[in-house]
Amino acid sequence: MTETKRSRKVSMMFEDFYVRQAKNFSEGLLLEIANDYEFPTAVYYGNAVTVFRSPAEMANALQDYRLALRQLGHRVTTTHVVTQSLSHSNRISVLVDSQHVDDHGALIGRSDIQYFCTIRNNQRIRLNMASYISAPSEEAIRKLVGSADLTPCARH
Repeated sequence: MTETKRSRKVSMMFEDFYVRQAKNFSEGLLLEIANDYEFPTAVYYGNAVTVFRSPAEMANALQDYRLALRQLGHRVTTTHVVTQSLSHSNRISVLVDSQHVDDHGALIGRSDIQYFCTIRNNQRIRLNMASYISAPSEEAIRKLVGSADLTPCARH
């Protein structure tokens, strides 16, 4: 397979993966999302880092985050892969734009998240870490990063 075809295949694989992640989030299938991470895993926001040690711990935090978004009127999340790094030893950085909309399709907020991933067996994406660049609301993101111990961290 040529490098261009491989790159296209990887791009489509990531787009499909994050569409599925958004669908699972919208439907409340949060353990499905957490099961795509390697543990322990870190989620960053600003100068805070939260380390999750299990899929169940992360799913509980995602539930709190989802409920906070629901209070803002959230109904559905859609995603778009903005950019991804070149694959180096199957390690890839992916910037994802998530749009959170209400029942009427009005945008209630956005999340821009940088994910750090590995690809297993040339087809399975595993998430190693996530860094929120922006969040739909400070209160909502605090439900995610504030549900485990917050530790000040150096710029990552």
